[in-house]
Amino acid sequence: MLTKNISLVFVIASVLLAACAPQPAPAPVVQTRLVEKVVEKIVTATPAPVVASAMAHVMVMPNDVKWADVPSLPKGAKIAVIEGVLSEAVPFTVRIKFPADYKLPAHWHPAVERVTVLAGTFNIGMGDLLDTQKTTALESGSLIIMQPKTNHFAWTKEETIVQLNGTGPWGITYVNPADDPRKQ
Repeated sequence: MLTKNISLVFVIASVLLAACAPQPAPAPVVQTRLVEKVVEKIVTATPAPVVASAMAHVMVMPNDVKWADVPSLPKGAKIAVIEGVLSEAVPFTVRIKFPADYKLPAHWHPAVERVTVLAGTFNIGMGDLLDTQKTTALESGSLIIMQPKTNHFAWTKEETIVQLNGTGPWGITYVNPADDPRKQ
């Protein structure tokens, strides 16, 4: 699988290099070194976002997804960056995996949030305090779109995977600062 990913990265990197060079292409040895540097950065990134550009399309298979801990969420959640950089003003696609019996305290985000449930059931509610009795169960295939600074909370009964699409820079602000795992 890694060989396929590296091959795909070589193709994408070659297309990007060719498109960015209005002058004649550099000597093959120089171009190969540039491509190798791009591949090294992509392969060693954690989590490894898939490189996407306007000149190429990207297909992501479930086995290509690389999960990592999420310091801004309570322990147990995992994130996979599919596209984009969350700290930059660019579109992004991430997947978040929540374990069974997970609770996400009330919080808000600085931009529009689009959440699609890929697996499991994502129980979400609006307000300033997590209340499992005041949530809507979003089953696999469901979508919720929330406006910036909308206070909301969530919980799971089973392992649940959601896909989050938005435009950065992205962030999370907890209604109660004591709930922020980055401060503990």
